[in-house]
Amino acid sequence: MRYSETIAVAWDTVDRLLGDGLEEMCALHYEEVAVDKSDIPLAPDWDEYRFLEKRGKLPWLSVRRQGRLIGYASYFIGFGLHYKLTKSGQNDLMFIERGERRKGAPGLRMLVEAEHLMRALGVVRLIYHTKLHVVSDHGTKVGALMERLGYCHFEDCYSKILRG
Repeated sequence: MRYSETIAVAWDTVDRLLGDGLEEMCALHYEEVAVDKSDIPLAPDWDEYRFLEKRGKLPWLSVRRQGRLIGYASYFIGFGLHYKLTKSGQNDLMFIERGERRKGAPGLRMLVEAEHLMRALGVVRLIYHTKLHVVSDHGTKVGALMERLGYCHFEDCYSKILRG
């Protein structure tokens, strides 16, 4: 695949990302994809993110265009209780700024680079949770991109608010 030379994808730290506008980007991300906003307000626990990051359990990827943060992804990494011999990575968050999504395929680059970086950490299985209700700016769902990259649909999730 060919990418714009101005896009860089690399491991980063939550503190550096926060200094570069991560919290504001998370608010945009929340507004775009969250459901049940009246019951579940955005309130990231940055201290817990730092705690898990320091233990190698929750690394962050940054996506930058000419040094400016335009996206991010974070992943839970570990061995499952059912599969103690298999190291897995599971996405927590992934986001590319709306105005950047079609310029040089930064989202595609993020996903491809994540695979390379996860392999280097010994991850065997990489899992992405995607929001089924979210449609891209050009009318497709993230799942279509994931399938194009060789991922298969294997699970559905359901949610219910238990207050009231």
